[in-house]
Amino acid sequence: MKTVKEIVEEYLRGNGHDGLCNQRIECGCSILDLMPCDWDCVSECVTAKKVLQDDGDWLMFPAED
Repeated sequence: MKTVKEIVEEYLRGNGHDGLCNQRIECGCSILDLMPCDWDCVSECVTAKKVLQDDGDWLMFPAED
């Protein structure tokens, strides 16, 4: 039986997403470290894409499905 985390990871990979983000609390996680927070707000997360910033850092932003 699959866990919710496994189901979400499978969906993200299958649809070309890089992870999840929650803009309300400025939070994001990649598939490589999916849902590390264990917060109740994970239900507000949306699919996300990594975007390289000018300073070389990667941030997660809502994916345009």
